[in-house]
Amino acid sequence: MKIILQKKIVLFFMLIFIKVNIYSYSWNILMKSNTSKPTVASSTKKDSIEPIVFNPSLLSLLSKRTFSFLVEYGKLEDLFLSLNYAQPIYRIKNSVVGCGLLYYDGGTTEVSFIENGVEKIKKISILKESLFHLNFSYYTTNKVFLFGTNLKAASSIIAEKKAAYSFSSDFSFSFLPNKKSILSLNFKNIGFSTKYDENDVELPFYINFISNYEFCYIDFYLRPGICLDYVISQKKLLPSFSLDFEKKPINLFFGYTFIVDDINLILGFMIDFKNYSISYSWAPSKYFNSSHKLFISYRF
Repeated sequence: MKIILQKKIVLFFMLIFIKVNIYSYSWNILMKSNTSKPTVASSTKKDSIEPIVFNPSLLSLLSKRTFSFLVEYGKLEDLFLSLNYAQPIYRIKNSVVGCGLLYYDGGTTEVSFIENGVEKIKKISILKESLFHLNFSYYTTNKVFLFGTNLKAASSIIAEKKAAYSFSSDFSFSFLPNKKSILSLNFKNIGFSTKYDENDVELPFYINFISNYEFCYIDFYLRPGICLDYVISQKKLLPSFSLDFEKKPINLFFGYTFIVDDINLILGFMIDFKNYSISYSWAPSKYFNSSHKLFISYRF
C-alpha cells in the first residue's frame, strides 16, 4: 500500500509539473499548417492543396484531385504529420471538397517512481494530439470572391493521463481584385473543447489577414506578402513577412515572423515536376534543435 501511495504521489507531482509547462502548448495542432512554406508564401499559389488547413478559401482554385503529405521534425524532437486530399466537385461548379488527418507527438520525458523499494524510471509521452477535418470551398464565376470552411474534430492527451476533445470550425474569405493580388481574411478555431479534468484550456481562436502581390518579368516571378495573426485569447499580434521567388520548376521562399521568442526564420525551396511537388524548409531555433519540414503532393 505504501509503495502504491508513493508511486501515485510521484505521478501526481509529475502531472503538476507538466501542467505548468505543457498546458500552455495544448491544442498546438490547431495552429499547424499543411505546408513547408510560411503561411503567407503558401497563399501565393492559386492551384495548390497547401492552403487547405490555414486558408481554405484558396482551395477553391484547385483544378485537379490532389494528395499531399507533410512531415515536420525538430525543436524538442517533436513530430508533426499531415495527410490531406482534395478534389473539385464536378457536379457543383466552382467548388472543391477536401479532408485530412493531422497528428502531433510532443516527444517523451522520463519519470522517476519507487516500486518495491526500488527507484525506477519510465518514459511517458508528453503530449499527443490528432485532428480530422472536412473542407468545402467555393468561388464566384469571375473568381474574384472566394469562400472556404473547415470543420474540425481534435483530441489532446497530456502525460498519457489527461485527455480533452475539441470541435471547431474555420471560416475563410479571399478577394482577388486582379490576377496579381490576393487578400484573405480567416477566422480560426471557432468552437469549444472539453476539460482536462478540472483544467479548462481555451482553444487558440485567432483572426488571420494575408496580403500578397505578384511581380512578373518574362518567366521570373517575385511574390512578397504580409500576414497578421491576432490571437484573441492572448491579445497578441504576430506579424510576418515572406518572399517567394519562382523560375519554373524551382521555387525559393523566405519567411520571417516578428515578436516571437524562438523560431523567427524559415528558408526553403520547392520543385515542381510534372504532377509532383516536393518542398523542403529549415527553421533555426535560438534555444532548441532546428525544425525541418518535407512536403510532397501529387496531382492527378
